[in-house]
Amino acid sequence: MELAQAYPITSLRSEALAAHLVCDIDEIGYDHGFDCFRRSYFESSIVDGVCEMGFLVLLPEERKYRLARYLDSNISGLSFTYAFLHTMTGLTMDQVKNIPHTTGVKNQTGYDFNDVQLLDAIGKSCGLIEFAETLAMTNGYGHYLDPYDNAEHKEGGYFIYRYY
Repeated sequence: MELAQAYPITSLRSEALAAHLVCDIDEIGYDHGFDCFRRSYFESSIVDGVCEMGFLVLLPEERKYRLARYLDSNISGLSFTYAFLHTMTGLTMDQVKNIPHTTGVKNQTGYDFNDVQLLDAIGKSCGLIEFAETLAMTNGYGHYLDPYDNAEHKEGGYFIYRYY
């Protein structure tokens, strides 16, 4: 499975999301533009101040690929410690410290690194899939795949994340 692969749109995924949201399956649709499932509100497009929510509905083995895809386009917005990158990439601490920083400022979780150099280092070592799996073991998939509340819900064999 490659990073850009779309996930099959099945009625089982729609059923899992409808069960999770306690709504009718007819309210569930797929948004190809955002690559996620949506719940359509027929009476009003705004519920609790949020317009039509988007959801990822993934099988357990699909989560690592979706997270890797997310990291591929958003890694510069994340922070990592030197020690974590040293462990994951096999680079020496000096090599890790020489990866350019986006901001050069250490925040509470680590440093922001330049995405091109960091992705190159990851690609030449453990690979983005293994990197994603290790991140998920540390923080959970919901931390990255559910920017709304970082939650992960399980329904009918699928994992559900609120995408926006």
